[in-house]
Amino acid sequence: MTAGAPPPGSERAIYATFALQAFASGAVLTRVPDLQVQAGLSETQLGLAFTLGALGSILSSMIAGNAALRFGTKRVNGWSIIALAVAAVFAALGTGPLGISAAFCASGVMFGFSNVAMNLEADRFEAATGTRIMNRCHGMWSIGVLASTGLGVGARAMPVPTLWHMLVMLAVVAMALLWLQPQVRPAPRRGNTHTPGSQLARPDMASVVLVLFAFVAGTAHMAANTWAVIFARDNFAAADWIDTLTLPAFLLAMTVGRLYADRWVERYGAARMGRILAAVTAVGTVALVLAPSVWVAILGFALVGLGTGPLFPLMVSAAGRSPHRPAEEAVAAAILLISATGVVTPIVFGWLAEAVGLRWSFAALLPLCAVTIALSARAARGGGSTAPKV
Repeated sequence: MTAGAPPPGSERAIYATFALQAFASGAVLTRVPDLQVQAGLSETQLGLAFTLGALGSILSSMIAGNAALRFGTKRVNGWSIIALAVAAVFAALGTGPLGISAAFCASGVMFGFSNVAMNLEADRFEAATGTRIMNRCHGMWSIGVLASTGLGVGARAMPVPTLWHMLVMLAVVAMALLWLQPQVRPAPRRGNTHTPGSQLARPDMASVVLVLFAFVAGTAHMAANTWAVIFARDNFAAADWIDTLTLPAFLLAMTVGRLYADRWVERYGAARMGRILAAVTAVGTVALVLAPSVWVAILGFALVGLGTGPLFPLMVSAAGRSPHRPAEEAVAAAILLISATGVVTPIVFGWLAEAVGLRWSFAALLPLCAVTIALSARAARGGGSTAPKV
């Protein structure tokens, strides 16, 4: 451990922050059908509410880096995570299209703040200790989502009213924060930092390179979340419960990949691991497109999850290591840009599915894998063309 490194226990507190943020933000997702019926939303109105949430996240990402500098990552994380749970309660009140849209927008804003702040804290810990933890952090985030959605499925099955479900989740998040916050000991800032000012996290060419490197991960995650079960249903004559295994296979493999990827990166290097992960994703994609049975398709989704899961954390780590601009701006800019692409990607993928069929639309991941392989070395240098790798 280097001089100025955070005290023992800080690493576990960062893991807990990632898991709790995922737990708070994922609570409402399993109740979206109930919210739609309760508030009387059409599909268009529900889509608009989700879009406002994405836009809120994008806007807050622009200033989240400076907020973390001015107020500290501990404070930003604490307030934004509890606000996520509060926004879910307001969504559950079911006050019509305007109320749901406002709640989703507020949730998106708070998600953007906490997303940048917790990734920035993990990056600072890596810089202070020389130990890679970013992928394990995102592995804990995936576990938090799985826990939250699992409880949501149970709440719907009982059934527990949406408002009571969200109030219980708010109480759990509040108690967890009361336990967690005293244990958080923020790591020192990186050397490539600046004093708080009015700078916005404007994407630059290095940000574009990093996002292109990880773009296959965002696309695969969106496609699996939206289309995995439908893919199995439409292409194979299997039981419904077998069709539903496609998404858990993807999510569990993604979680495993993230939990172990830091060790792989320390052993083989970020550039080589980027190429290996893209190759694994390509193999999984081919298995999907050519799958003769649902079990091969499930294996394909698992390989895609394993390959793409670590790419986003690798992108965030690379942004923090960039010598071209302060870490706060670089991390926020990369997250901002990849969040913005997430607004457009579902539309493009849906159009592609209508044009060539759902099975062949997944083949679009293959050229994105090639882009990741081509940019792996440059991404490992923080997105620049000449900066030394850290």
